[in-house]
This record gives sequence, C-alpha cells and structure tokens, in this order.
Amino acid sequence: MIKDFKIKPPIWPRELTFQEFRDLNPQINENQLIHLYNQYLGKFLEELRQQKVHFKQSLNKNLQLEINK
Repeated sequence: MIKDFKIKPPIWPRELTFQEFRDLNPQINENQLIHLYNQYLGKFLEELRQQKVHFKQSLNKNLQLEINK
C-alpha cells in the first residue's frame, strides 16, 4: 500500500522533471515513485493555478482602486 507523503517545500521554485524527482528520492522504488511524482505534479499545478488566480484578483483590485481615485 502506498502512503501519501508530505511533499516539501510547499512552494516550489520550478517544476522538477521525473529524473530530478527520482534523484531526490533514491530510496523509493520506481513504481511508487511514479505515483508520488503524479501527486507532486498535481500539487505543483494546483498551487501554480492558485497563485495565478490570486495575482489576477489582486491586479483587478488594484485597478479598481486606481479607477476610483
């Protein structure tokens, strides 16, 4: 059974390739590593989406404040 691992850091500087991810986790066998890499990509993309949404919301808010001035 594959346990869910906490992937750190929660904010990534960039997306890791599978080879880089494998090099960071040499103790995990390849079958489990594929599952964990998919989890990592899901979390990475979700956080990236949230950052973009937050950026657009703050941009719209700042534009509305400038227009109101």
